[in-house]
Amino acid sequence: MNRVEREQIRNSEFFESAIVERSAGRGIWEGNLSAEFSRAEIVYWAMVGVQIEYLNRDYVRELFTQYSGPIVSACQILKERGQFPFPLPQDWPALPIELFEGGISIGNDASPDRPKETDPQPDLWNTFQHLMLLSSENLLDDETHDFVHSISWTEASQWNALREGSHLDQYSVPSSSYSVESIQLGFAQVTRHWKDESLLLEELLQRKPRRSRDSSKSRKLRRQARELHWATAGPFSNACMYISRHRYNLSNREIVERYFSYAGSLLQQTKDGSAGWLDLRREAFDDLRNLVSRGEASALTLDIPRLWAVFVQNEVPVQSDLAVQSLFESQAHRRIILADSEESEKDKDEEQEEHS
Repeated sequence: MNRVEREQIRNSEFFESAIVERSAGRGIWEGNLSAEFSRAEIVYWAMVGVQIEYLNRDYVRELFTQYSGPIVSACQILKERGQFPFPLPQDWPALPIELFEGGISIGNDASPDRPKETDPQPDLWNTFQHLMLLSSENLLDDETHDFVHSISWTEASQWNALREGSHLDQYSVPSSSYSVESIQLGFAQVTRHWKDESLLLEELLQRKPRRSRDSSKSRKLRRQARELHWATAGPFSNACMYISRHRYNLSNREIVERYFSYAGSLLQQTKDGSAGWLDLRREAFDDLRNLVSRGEASALTLDIPRLWAVFVQNEVPVQSDLAVQSLFESQAHRRIILADSEESEKDKDEEQEEHS
């Protein structure tokens, strides 16, 4: 076993403990589609991990056998609703997925138009690992699942009852822990996750690829490595957004309007009519518009005047301001640093040497 293979095994063990065990290894509330998606997404994260050679394909195959019950069940439930398999972007298409009794398989594809399993790229590996850490934070979060299931996968009448705390005898609740406050907390956690995820992927696109310390490599080879980074980082980032955002159903215009309506109703609770509040409202609208326009939703042509009207024309009874504080107050966002300062300084030194 060579060095790369040993690293892939370690990566696969991390993937199992951080993602697979935390999602497939726990009980979920029956009928909560957000929780079902958290299991089905494992297939796609594993697929991308194999494509960038972060994960060991044989290890992934064994994982799908060991955890086949809950993962296959979730995929079948979503398949009956037309939500599995779901698409990835054209520049990073999904590999063939086969569901069968006792497991799941991810196929190979020799098409020249599909991304290839190439030499390991440290920047992609680091970003993927940090993305898995971000995702693992939400896998056990009941408030997140309550909110996403309620706003994205229920009829309008049920969503309105859930968000307002109305009499719910005629409706099923998303989990035993459901409350109006849990819905608001879930909204806060979802939007915070969107921001952190977007920031992480934007850092990948903006940063220069790591420079090799192998002095025997020619400038031509180093240049080829940089070109490979730029050619892969964009499609990789887009594919991750498709996987992460599918569960929110943001390719559905009605659901997009629900998010704006709910955000507007929460912001309305802080209304004081001041110029500062009006500026805050505009900033919050633009912020939310940017966050929802990712993944599959990027193909939507948003009706901005319509969304603005939905956003500002919401007045509801005053409730908790916890979600308002998370989405709309100015605060320092958590940043995940992909390279420490020592690595950055070494990269700068090498770049100066190359130009000298």
